[in-house]
Amino acid sequence: MSPQPKARDRDPPRRRRFRPRLVFLVLREILRALSVPARLWFYLLRRRHWRAEAASLLEEAGDPRRLAEGNEEARARIRGALGGRRPGRIFLSCGERSGEAQACRLVKTLRAEGADFEISAFGGKNLAKLGVRVEADLVDRAVMGLSAVLAEIPFFLDVVGRFLEILEKDPPDLVVLIDNPGLHLVLAEEAKRRGLPVLYYVCPQYWAWGPWRMARFRRAVDAAIAVLPFEPPFFRKGGIPTGYAGHPLAAESAGAERSPVPSDSGDRRILALLPGSRRKDIDRHLVPMLRVFLEFRRKHPECGARIPQSDAERRVSVADRVRTFLEAEGADPSLCEVVHADPGETLRSCRLALVKSGTTTIQTALAGVPFVLVFKLEHRREKWFASRGLSVPWIGAPNLILGREAFPEHCFLEEEGWERVLASLESLWEDGEAREGRIRDLAEVRARLKGEGADRLLASWILLP
Repeated sequence: MSPQPKARDRDPPRRRRFRPRLVFLVLREILRALSVPARLWFYLLRRRHWRAEAASLLEEAGDPRRLAEGNEEARARIRGALGGRRPGRIFLSCGERSGEAQACRLVKTLRAEGADFEISAFGGKNLAKLGVRVEADLVDRAVMGLSAVLAEIPFFLDVVGRFLEILEKDPPDLVVLIDNPGLHLVLAEEAKRRGLPVLYYVCPQYWAWGPWRMARFRRAVDAAIAVLPFEPPFFRKGGIPTGYAGHPLAAESAGAERSPVPSDSGDRRILALLPGSRRKDIDRHLVPMLRVFLEFRRKHPECGARIPQSDAERRVSVADRVRTFLEAEGADPSLCEVVHADPGETLRSCRLALVKSGTTTIQTALAGVPFVLVFKLEHRREKWFASRGLSVPWIGAPNLILGREAFPEHCFLEEEGWERVLASLESLWEDGEAREGRIRDLAEVRARLKGEGADRLLASWILLP
């Protein structure tokens, strides 16, 4: 019996077939990347205008009437793009596990509503378990960092080639893209070239810097669904009908209970340290946070520390670094516990948190824990960008949601910045007006993060009567 041909022999890479188009797309993305410095320069010339506009738009954050208007506008746009017909075929794409979780929720909701859709996707194993035809596994190939992305270029070219093949042979009635704008905007543009409706979920953070990027987004999608209440005004201002679904983490934490006065066993009260989950963030923040903790304990000897890490391997690495540092400082390693747990779960037993900027600020707010936000800069160019390049006045999502700096933010280059961090922690540790005020602010943030859920919102848009 002759040996079976290898998969590559039976099915040559699709990028060969669509090579002219793929070459064009690569060259276009390179030119766009090269144009960023010039675009940034022109943006900086008008940064006062952009910042003033951002401040005005943040005032609309959480306005129920405005959010309802955005939902209706986006619903009308998608229904119009569908031509008033229920889609028979839907294509989903998600590039990370968090995005795949949302895609799975959407599939389950549509099926629970009795919708008879044919669904295909770029996703991962969890979508496949639901019976979705997964054309490429993006979840297991999720990458971070420039070098990792460059190494995976052949794979992503093959993914784009597969998408072009789908659009040519079996085009869907609706394309739903979740996060990952680097790849998904390319897919969105190719779908729009063929007149297919495109919905984007988890909007890119174009409100943070580079608002000129809204123009490309507007051309590539029909409508969007945001997960933060201050985002719809930004995208609607850019010409993109945008609904608000609430934050996925708010739905996940809805049933979690939290004691009004979090405490550990005995008299120890816990300070949560969240230096991040990526190696680069941990390298920047872990040791300085531990130094702040030890200094804080001199005045508050009842204070212990806890560091959650959701990745088991990373937890072991962080625990080793914590033990090594504390022993070198002559401190008891048991003062700081590194736990294998989701941050949201750990935070509910903590009194205060020191948090690196990012999604963990949302998790901390949902857990109801007052916090101090910090981001340690490493280079002068980062400091320059932080002071001049950002369009918004704050970097923490809870502050942007509230439209004011309710929670202290510290973004600095010099080591002396940690002294200001320590002072902010001091102001929120003991009971008093400052702490009680932040707890009230946290309740407001949690209320604004609630929503219908993207799965139900989208289902109401496309399940036409």
